[in-house]
Formats: sequence, C-alpha cells, structure tokens
Amino acid sequence: MWNYVDTGEFRSDLAVILAGFQESCFTYASVSPYLNNKALLKLNFHPNDWGSPDDRELYIDLNKPDLISGDPISLSELSMIPFRHRPKAILSTSMTLLKAVRDDFESRY
Repeated sequence: MWNYVDTGEFRSDLAVILAGFQESCFTYASVSPYLNNKALLKLNFHPNDWGSPDDRELYIDLNKPDLISGDPISLSELSMIPFRHRPKAILSTSMTLLKAVRDDFESRY
C-alpha cells in the first residue's frame, strides 16, 4: 500500500534518518535544499556505534525525524528500540518488504 507524504509538511530540523544496522557502517550528515535545508542523517543503529544502547532511543525522541528510511532488516531492528516518537512516514528501500514485516511496521508505527 502506498501513502503519499507531503515533504512540505515536515516540521523537524532533522527531516530524514536513513537507518542502518550493521556491525560496521559509515555515518554522515547532509543538508537537503529539496527539504527546505533540513538535515538528512545516515545513522547506524547497531549498539556498537553508540555509547549506550539507550542513546538510540533518546536520540530519536529528542530529534523527532519526520521520515525514517532503511532496508527491511534495519527497520526491523530499529522497531525493537522503544522510542516514543512517531514519524510521519517510514520508507522501506533496497529489498522486498514482506507482508508480515509491513504488518509489524504498521502496528508499531
């Protein structure tokens, strides 16, 4: 199921988090003119990249990204982090999103 999200409605200074979950993964930040000069961050949510695993939850809840994107594996791992923020959209990329995983995302987010 496709849902339209108007990026003009993005309110957070952190418009997009591109979530990774790998033992070793690069992280970067950029500013997107397309998103009214808001931030796009590529972050690795593997616990090894954080001072404490709880920092991941705190980071999302403090920054309130409008969109979280990633492959189904990364998003599945991310969904196990008990953050309270609800992004405007979750975008699955790179591989097929199985129906059972989509159903889990819909109930989580």
